[in-house]
Amino acid sequence: MSELEALDAITEAVESGAGLPEVVRAAARALDASLAVSDAWGATLAVAARSPAEERALLAGADGVTALPLRVADATVGT
Repeated sequence: MSELEALDAITEAVESGAGLPEVVRAAARALDASLAVSDAWGATLAVAARSPAEERALLAGADGVTALPLRVADATVGT
């Protein structure tokens, strides 16, 4: 899958109203990475991981996991 096709898949998921879990799965495929989205209070909203063990490591913030703020305008709304 080309980079543009991967971005198209994310756009399609958003435009179709597929919901956050499908958008996160599309983004994980585009990045070839596992992803998790949490709200501002730390509740997990969606996860796309390659295995249950990788999901546990991702959610625990294990070595090699990078957490980035999720922002809407200037407000941090999650990670």
